[in-house]
Amino acid sequence: MSHARHRSWTRPWRPRPGQSGRRSRPTRAGALLRAIPAGALALAAGCVSISGDDSPVLIQYVLDDRGIGTAPPAGLPRIERGLLVAPVQASGFDESTMLAYGRDAGSRAHYQFAGWTDRPARRIGWLVERRLAARGRFASVAQSTAGVRGELMLNLTLEHLYHDVSTSPGQARIAVVAELVQWRTRSLIARRSFERSAPAEHETAAAAFDATGRALAALLDDLSAWVETQAQRPAASSVPTAPAAPAASN
Repeated sequence: MSHARHRSWTRPWRPRPGQSGRRSRPTRAGALLRAIPAGALALAAGCVSISGDDSPVLIQYVLDDRGIGTAPPAGLPRIERGLLVAPVQASGFDESTMLAYGRDAGSRAHYQFAGWTDRPARRIGWLVERRLAARGRFASVAQSTAGVRGELMLNLTLEHLYHDVSTSPGQARIAVVAELVQWRTRSLIARRSFERSAPAEHETAAAAFDATGRALAALLDDLSAWVETQAQRPAASSVPTAPAAPAASN
């Protein structure tokens, strides 16, 4: 460091024209800002920027049903029962609003800057209700929280929803367990697991979102047809059993 430069750092402070003679002390906030590296400040600003091309921003995707509007086969009888869709159950991880991925069967992680506009479990419950109502076979379809009556209850559990990248570029996987219950007698009519996958074009969140939409639409196709078929059956516990044959006498 040159001598002149050294003197410039040690030169006594003098007020500028129009400035008070008393030197103000640095504020706590100002001291903290000076203590933070410039790179950290730029990164913090980038996290909330919506205009910088080089700044990471959180992109939120809308999980939707790409198969909505598909009519059931013609000639099927109407189901004169009301169907209630219970809130979808899910693990704490799968309840996150961030897109998930997994590099092996035993681990999961979340994309840092890619999320859903709503919790997947809640969104899927609404999409199931909308799909079944649009098909028009039930007398009514509503959420169980809507305060309406229904003879049947559909319970759903989201087992997993993630981008499987164990093999690049991976595929979207979704699995759901469904239970159809006779609501008045609390009797189980049927239970089944549904799982669908769709290949992703790239190992990115955008490609995962696209593949997830295709996998979900296929799963809702399977689920809707199954619910309508099972809704016409009596509950398992109410099916009359044949009397036992008399024991043979010796």
